[in-house]
Formats: sequence, C-alpha cells, structure tokens
Amino acid sequence: MNYFIAALAVLASTSFAWAQGPHKHMHKDHHGKPAVHHGAHKPLHATPRVTGTWVGVCQNVSVNVKSPMILNLHRKGNRIMGTVMLDSSKLVSAPQLVGFVKGDTIAFTTGSHDHPLGKIEWLGQVTGSVIRGVYRTGSSQEGVFLLKLK
Repeated sequence: MNYFIAALAVLASTSFAWAQGPHKHMHKDHHGKPAVHHGAHKPLHATPRVTGTWVGVCQNVSVNVKSPMILNLHRKGNRIMGTVMLDSSKLVSAPQLVGFVKGDTIAFTTGSHDHPLGKIEWLGQVTGSVIRGVYRTGSSQEGVFLLKLK
C-alpha cells in the first residue's frame, strides 16, 4: 500500500476547508440592503500553533525502522523553518527544514538531492498539540510520524 499517496489524499480532502466568502443568505439592514459585517472572514479551521518543540516517533514503513523524533519549528506568517532530529543509525537525519502551514496542514522538506535519502517531503495534520503525518524520501522510502507539542 502506498501510505504517502493515501495519507496525502485524506489530508488534502479534509485540511483545506476554507470559508468561501460571504454566506449565501446575507442579512439585510432596515433599508433592505446587505448588512455590513465588520471583521474578517476566518477559515473554518483556525490555523493552529506550530511554533515550538514537537517530540514523538517516526517510522520508516519501507524498511520497518522506528526512531525518536524531535521537530523544532518557527513560524513566520504561513512559512515555517526549523530542524528535524532523528535518533537512529538506520534513519538518516536531515536537520534543516523549510515549509508552510495552511489551515491545519503542515508541509516541509528536508535534505537535498545529494543527501543519502535525497530530498524528504513531509506532510502532516495539526490537531491541537499533536501532529500526525507521512513522509517520502527521494529514494522512494515512505514513513509516518506522530509528534506532541512539548
């Protein structure tokens, strides 16, 4: 089973539920004109807090190897940067990361084309103080991760 593609489809179908602008049935003022509402429309899912240290486990399902994982994130607007640390001689750590947050979805990359596993793409869903996600390496290995905000 291709875990990355399946998880990507699930996250994509549920994570980007943004408000579609004004409601179809607009309220009218006492003159029969559309009422003006002061305040911005907000996403259906408020953007969660992602800045901080996240601790958990990462499992490469392609080779059945688990590793403790620490993710340090800093958010600036919808961009994120930080580091990933894995504790396993079989899972190569690529510490620097860059990515983005949209709604409750977080996506980032680590590594590079000259890294032993190539460029690693990470995709997760933030729910409160938990991130669940998947990753795929440039060498076609796939895995899952589960982290909790420290």
